[in-house]
Parts: sequence; C-alpha cells; structure tokens
Amino acid sequence: MRPNTIPMFAISILAALILSGCGKSSEEMQAQERALDSNSTMLASCGFETVSPVRISTLSGEETAAICEKMTKTLGKNPSVRLLRQLSKAVSLLPETGGKDDRIGNAYQFMRISESRGQLENDDAMIANFKVVFKIVTGMDGRVTAKDLNIFLSNVGRGAKTMSDDGLIHSAAVLSVMKQNQGE
Repeated sequence: MRPNTIPMFAISILAALILSGCGKSSEEMQAQERALDSNSTMLASCGFETVSPVRISTLSGEETAAICEKMTKTLGKNPSVRLLRQLSKAVSLLPETGGKDDRIGNAYQFMRISESRGQLENDDAMIANFKVVFKIVTGMDGRVTAKDLNIFLSNVGRGAKTMSDDGLIHSAAVLSVMKQNQGE
C-alpha cells in the first residue's frame, strides 16, 4: 500500500461523516433542542446514561452529570430537563479562569444564589435568576463572579429573598467598584 493511501482514506471517511450531519437536518436538530429546552420532566437520576441524551453540546456527559448532582443536592430532588439545560448553558458560556472544575463550581454558586433568593420551588424564577447572574458576571468582565454574588447574598440574609433583579445588578456594580479600588 502506498504511504498516502491511508491518510487519504481516513480523510475521505471523516469528510463523509461531517457531510452526512449524522442524518439530521439543522431544522430537525433545532426542533429537538427547543423540545428539550421546554421539557419540564424531572430527570430520573443524574447518572451519565440519563443526562447524556439531554446535555448541551458544549458540555460533556460527565460535566452535565456533575452539574445535575450539584442541582440535586441544593433542590433536594432531581432537576427538570429544562432547568438542567438552562444552568448548563449559563455556566458553559462563562469564561474559564481556574481549571476544569470551573463549570461545576459555577453551577454550585448559581444554585446557592437561587437558594439565597428563595427561588428553589420555581423553575421559571431560577431560570430568570441564572440569566441575571450570567449577565452580571459577563457584563462586568469577570470582575464580579458568581461566588462574589453568593457571598454577598449570604451576608444580606433574609433581605436576599426580597431583593429585585435590579437591586442585585446595582449591588454587583458596587462590588465591582470596590474590587477595582482594591486593585483586583
């Protein structure tokens, strides 16, 4: 066999796989994503086999299972498919600053923030909260982290449950200025 035959054969197979799109059109894939994003069915477990089919493409099955476990510990029950996917999207899009466990640590922080704000019984409130926290962290260029917000809300105590989204955003701006003045 000639030396160039094997690489060309491998490239041909790879190209065929890419072009085939795994048998689904982009419209079918988008419809499947929308269906999963609105699925309020509670997951049976946080095992790899259960979460892998509903995971988002930017996270591995192992990361999704670990995030699901963090959610389960905070909620006291398994999350819905919708809730798992929304939190997974938020943490997967945050910049990684430490290591491979950043996403799982951020998932923990997001859940603790929802707990501090008294939102654990309402998926819609938690999803709205995930979006606010995501906007704060990304909008302040990472100067204010989810951990900072969690610590802040823990110190606020019962007032955290009545704090509006605007109140949280304004408080985060103050935190950002304080950290900037401290040279962080």
